[in-house]
Amino acid sequence: MHDILLLVVAAAIIVLPGTALLLALTVRRWLWVFGVAPAATIGVATLTAEACTVLHVPYGLPALAVATVILFALGLLWWLLGWRRSAETPRTATPGWARVVSVLGMLMALGGIGYGVRMWISALHGLGTLPQEHDTIVHTELTAYIQRTGHGAPWQLLPVDLLSGKPVQFYPSGMHLLAAAASAITGNPIEGLNAVTAILLGIGLPLSAEIG
Repeated sequence: MHDILLLVVAAAIIVLPGTALLLALTVRRWLWVFGVAPAATIGVATLTAEACTVLHVPYGLPALAVATVILFALGLLWWLLGWRRSAETPRTATPGWARVVSVLGMLMALGGIGYGVRMWISALHGLGTLPQEHDTIVHTELTAYIQRTGHGAPWQLLPVDLLSGKPVQFYPSGMHLLAAAASAITGNPIEGLNAVTAILLGIGLPLSAEIG
């Protein structure tokens, strides 16, 4: 149950900020929203971390949540304005067979997504499994550093010395920003990184491929 709750939180962190951004940009095709949301979320997290650095506040789940709420508010405002304008525009009816095909395609996609996430969780043997390879160890260290210090801007990562934070060498850290936010739930960066990895590859990748 612990792992399931953390996976749900990780899925929300990966999907909601990007969805809010796309709605604020007046994207209304839901297939595009779900397919692009994970990538858009990384952009939101990166800009949020940069804003936190400028404002001298730590980056983390609360900061990302505030940015998401602001974007959702903008999206709601644009939606209300657009709804009033589109109320006078007649809509073309969708054929019944097209709806059936859409539902079948959605069910197949959901089945593939569920199977993919299950495979990742089974392979990990639990979200608390320690990384066993050099690359994943570095990812975990960077996630823990962001969670501990609240430093998430590109010019603050990746420090060679994790204690002093210096010297810094650039490292793409979009996924680590999401993992650090998820880690705030349990305080465990290993669980946060594993959960975000499973959701990104199990859900984000199939959805993005669906619109490709």
